[in-house]
Amino acid sequence: MVDDILYNDIIHLMDATKTEVQYTCLGTEILLLALVSIPDSMTHLILQELKVSKENILDAIHHSYFLRKDAPYTSRLKEVIARAQKLESEKEYVYDEAYLYSLLSSEDNAAINILRGFEIEGRIILDELNNALDYLSQESNLLINMTKLAKEGKNNPFIGRKDYLERMDRILSKKQKNNCMLIGLAGVGKSGLVEGLCEQYLKTKPEVTIYRMDLGAVLAGTRYRGDLEERLLDVLEEIKDQNCILFIDEIHNILSTGYAESSMDIANLLKPYLARSSLKCIGATTTEEYYKYIDKDKALSRRFQNIYVHEPKEEECFEILRGIKKEYEVFHHVHYSNKVLRDIIHASSYLIHRHFPDKAIDLLDESGLYATRHHQKEVNHFHVHTLILEMLGINRSKAQKKLTYLPKTIQTSIEEYLNLKSKPYILYHVCINQEQKEHIIKSLKEVFQINEEHILEVDFHDFTDPHHLSTLLGTSPGYVGYDNGGTLSNHILKHDISIVVFKNYMEEETILHKILKQIQIEGKIKDFQGNDLDFKNTCLLFLPEKKEKIGFVS
Repeated sequence: MVDDILYNDIIHLMDATKTEVQYTCLGTEILLLALVSIPDSMTHLILQELKVSKENILDAIHHSYFLRKDAPYTSRLKEVIARAQKLESEKEYVYDEAYLYSLLSSEDNAAINILRGFEIEGRIILDELNNALDYLSQESNLLINMTKLAKEGKNNPFIGRKDYLERMDRILSKKQKNNCMLIGLAGVGKSGLVEGLCEQYLKTKPEVTIYRMDLGAVLAGTRYRGDLEERLLDVLEEIKDQNCILFIDEIHNILSTGYAESSMDIANLLKPYLARSSLKCIGATTTEEYYKYIDKDKALSRRFQNIYVHEPKEEECFEILRGIKKEYEVFHHVHYSNKVLRDIIHASSYLIHRHFPDKAIDLLDESGLYATRHHQKEVNHFHVHTLILEMLGINRSKAQKKLTYLPKTIQTSIEEYLNLKSKPYILYHVCINQEQKEHIIKSLKEVFQINEEHILEVDFHDFTDPHHLSTLLGTSPGYVGYDNGGTLSNHILKHDISIVVFKNYMEEETILHKILKQIQIEGKIKDFQGNDLDFKNTCLLFLPEKKEKIGFVS
């Protein structure tokens, strides 16, 4: 973008341009000529798009006749300049686009008449200018003042987790390596911790301001070499060596290959600031992406102190919901009882691919809206129950009708599940034959509204040796294929509801039996990548090795 232009600068430029037209009284046409003479100005770029050059403007001025009084500047030009200064009254500088905007907003002037001679209406340029100004306003908001938002009460109240806040404050108060990295699963409250720190600093360190940098806005529109560097350096210079802390959410994106050269530039530009301790920074990323991207860049990772943010337990989550429920009660005009809060926590545990407290807060919010839409002032168990089944893609009334086509023992298991009273897994039945398997799977697909890709078949014959287990749960860290995971782990992590059919089930003990026993008792296991595989939403079906075994046995 062109350098800032002060009032005296534009007058000086107009005086220099005057020699090209040899007029003693300068008007709006000279201002237009001055603006288009700046190589990278908004006026130059827009008119260039419209096939109008400085030479065209100059030629049009030479062929125009102006009635002017004996004065340095016309009254219309003074009005245009005064309006531009008023537009930028809160800024130190008056930008060239402000002069152009003021020029085109005038009812009539010499510059507008010249443009009309090129069959260009002022509104066309105004539209282009407004689009550019929208982009510029977005560019100026690369930093979001989180402290200001906290002061205005625009965030949810922060409840508990004081140990994390204390650890963050200690790291940020150090002389060196005073940057912290929040690492945890999506939804465990990493961004919420930064909001909580803002609230704490309003009381204990009011001179400190925390800004969040919008990486998407930083990268947007940086098509040419040097654009990104210039924009990011402006941001960093603005907040360095001050009582400022920079928060970068999804910080792995500064290294992610998805951003190609730009992302590498961001990381490399940040490193010197972090090394000199002239910039305090909080980064947040998921565990998987930290080890995939940031941990591999030792020059970047060693500048941060890691804080591993764990998913809160249900009781801690209850305290969080109880602390923030007032905000949602006021917003939705409903009431949440403590019993309903516990219902929300229990029901949201069925969203196995999401984490507390985020999934519970989402259900708290949506259940309040659901009650309001049904003209009720109290959120109840039915609202919560209905919503969680919808989130899982289950139509309860349709599901119950389909249950009649299933054996009684399986009906009982699924009814418990639909009432959110399931065992650690949906069902665990042995001894069904191939024909029964096809019938059961067809009915289950209709009950849970799932398709063929939700079904995984595992053959016991393939897992008689311990080393074969890697194909099921992935390989250990450091071995080939670690990043690919295993067939069972990938299947459970991918689908909200799934069916796993174990073929050729054998009585003699194998390594697979130990895993299934753990699933039966605890309802979850860990794969070799450290992921928790929750079987709460999984149907387990077993086909015995001997075909003569038929019937249903719990």
